[in-house]
Amino acid sequence: MKRLLLACLIGAATPSLTLAAGPGGGGVEVALDESVEELAQELGPPGEPPATDLEAAERARHISKGLRCPICQGSSIQDSPVESATNMRNRVREMVDMGFDQEQINAYFLYRHGESILLAPPAAGLNWLVWVGPALAGGLALAVLAGVAARWRKEPDAVPLPSETGDAPLDAYEQRLLDEIDS
Repeated sequence: MKRLLLACLIGAATPSLTLAAGPGGGGVEVALDESVEELAQELGPPGEPPATDLEAAERARHISKGLRCPICQGSSIQDSPVESATNMRNRVREMVDMGFDQEQINAYFLYRHGESILLAPPAAGLNWLVWVGPALAGGLALAVLAGVAARWRKEPDAVPLPSETGDAPLDAYEQRLLDEIDS
């Protein structure tokens, strides 16, 4: 937690800091001077913009929660106070206002920052292990527990009860239990 806070503070203090980016080159800063025509050329034509400002804000907030802050690696751009995250949030809002959908906006950031910009990696390539791994580990743990429980049930008691060996008569409680089991 301390490292995350320190990284956020460093990122806020040095807004010109750039990180290694993905296949599209560039850095952490997001160029806000691209026109709608340039974006449409890259991402396809935008759809209809949201009907209300509240709807646009909610859609932008939802999309921003799925994008990782490049400075504070463990948080989304929606939750990060860093200037680069603020620039990215503003860019998301701007693109939502233009009518671009979530898939197009994610493609925009993927191109500029690489796959690490997504908080939830796509289930493709080796990333599928992130999605399937916990289920496999849980299934394996349940199988091991079931095997151990079955083995414990089959093991004889270390010391049999006196009534089982015939050294003592069954008491009334034990007899009632056996009668209920048999019926």
